[in-house]
Amino acid sequence: MTAPAVRAPFDGGTLRARGRAVGTSPQPYWISYELDTTDGWVTRRLRVTAETASGIRALDLRHDGAGRWAADADGCVAVCPTPARRLTTA
Repeated sequence: MTAPAVRAPFDGGTLRARGRAVGTSPQPYWISYELDTTDGWVTRRLRVTAETASGIRALDLRHDGAGRWAADADGCVAVCPTPARRLTTA
């Protein structure tokens, strides 16, 4: 069983979504997330926190606006030094 709740106000071409989900399978958990976009709906930041009886895990993804991403997962930071490229299909 999962019980989600979300708040996502739109402001022109941007979005600030905040949400939570509580579930019981495979074990009781609580997940919180925050998603921020820039103009044109480009993801700027995503933060996710998961809580269970075993502990708390967190992930923070940040986009610098030039195609590079940085990730902080439970205090371990990684940076993608080259801009990410979108795949296109012909």
